[in-house]
Amino acid sequence: MDVSAEWYFDDTSYVSLGFFEKRVNNFVGTEQTRRTLSEYGFIQDVTSGPRVQAAAAALQAAGIPINDTSLFTMTAAQANGRTAADYSAAIAAGTQVAFEQEIAFLYDINAAPNDPETVWQVSKPINNREAKLYGSELAVQHFFGETGFGVAANYTLVRGDVKYNDNADPSVSQFALLGLSDTANLVLMYENYGIQARLAYNWRDKYLNNASRSNARNPVYVEEYAQIDFNISYEIPMVEGLNVSFEGLNITGEDIRTHGRSERMIEELYDLGARYALGVRYTF
Repeated sequence: MDVSAEWYFDDTSYVSLGFFEKRVNNFVGTEQTRRTLSEYGFIQDVTSGPRVQAAAAALQAAGIPINDTSLFTMTAAQANGRTAADYSAAIAAGTQVAFEQEIAFLYDINAAPNDPETVWQVSKPINNREAKLYGSELAVQHFFGETGFGVAANYTLVRGDVKYNDNADPSVSQFALLGLSDTANLVLMYENYGIQARLAYNWRDKYLNNASRSNARNPVYVEEYAQIDFNISYEIPMVEGLNVSFEGLNITGEDIRTHGRSERMIEELYDLGARYALGVRYTF
C-alpha cells in the first residue's frame, strides 16, 4: 500500500508526503548449519581424529601451549617417531621455531582410516517468515524566483517488525530485515546561464547488513554515515552540445565503519578519501 500527496505551489517547486506499508511472505534469508557433504565424496577430517587428540593430550601433559602450530607439530612428530620430550627439549634450548619448521618441512599429515568425516559449516538461503515494512517520506523542492538558486530536501523513515536480537544465543540463526534505515538528503542548486551546480549532503542511519556472519552467526551493522558531494557543469555556448563538468565525492573524506553485536566488535573500517572527476561530454 502506497499513499502520497503532492502540492506544486510553483512551476518548479513542490512539497510531497508519502506513506507506505509492504507485507512480504517468505523473505529469503541465510541459515548456517553444520553437516557433512557425503554426496560430494567422503572427506576425512585430519584435524579432529585420534592422532590429533593424542597430540593434544601430550602437549597438555608437557605443559606446552596448544595452538594450531604446536598441534600440527606434535601430531606430525608423534606419527614419525618423535616425542613430546623432543619438543620440550627444543623449547628449553631456545630452538622451538627451528624444531617446528623442521617438522613442517619434513612431514605432512594425511588422512588415516580412523579419522572422522569432515563436518562443514554451510551457509544456505532459506525461506523465512512473513515480515512487514512501513514508513514515510517527506520531500520538498523550491527555486527562488528567477535567480536560478534552489533547494531540495527529503527524509525517508523506514521501520520493520523483525529486528535482530544482539543478546540472543549465537548458536541460533536469526532472521532479521536487512538494510532498513532512515535516510536524508539536502541539496543546494543553481541552474542559470548554462551552469548547473549541486552541493549535496547525504546521510544514512545505522543499518543491519548481515544477520549471520561466521560460525558465531554474528550480525554486521553499518554505522551511521554522511558525506558531502558537489557537481558543477557548464554548457559551452560556442559549441552546441559540448558540456564540461567537475565533481567531487565525499569531499570531507568520511570513513565507513561496521561492527558486530557491540560497537566495540569492529568488523571493517574503510579509510576513504575524497574523489574528484573532470569530464567532457559532447552530444550530437
